[in-house]
Amino acid sequence: MPLHPELSNIIIPKEIIEKKYHGGIIEFRKWFDENKGSRWQEDKECFLIAQMECNMHYIDFLFEQGLHYDYDTNSSVDFACVKRYGGAIWEAEWLRYNDAYIWHKDCHKDKVAYAEKINNMDMQDISDAIERGENIWDTIW
Repeated sequence: MPLHPELSNIIIPKEIIEKKYHGGIIEFRKWFDENKGSRWQEDKECFLIAQMECNMHYIDFLFEQGLHYDYDTNSSVDFACVKRYGGAIWEAEWLRYNDAYIWHKDCHKDKVAYAEKINNMDMQDISDAIERGENIWDTIW
């Protein structure tokens, strides 16, 4: 299910959280829910931690909790950092995105098609959708 990015986003696959995060998904969810910003999101495959910049605060925390981060190359094989205006800071083989959404490569193709449709809307299409009461910037479930 595609996630709508903020300015900077840390995206973590749930399968990585389950395998590597100390305490697995249960402990991560406790932390996520207690610290959740208003635009933090999750879908079937991933968690998204939205922030103004991909700063070291959350990256250091994730590293301390068992996820990989290479301080020499400023990259990870476990999670990605994606800026809305600029794309991925480092490559992740599982990560896909366009200008409007971010998703895991295993996301259902119908959901990806909808994310691509929204990404290709012009301003009039967006305005019309909003007038119809559609919130096109939400996570696509």
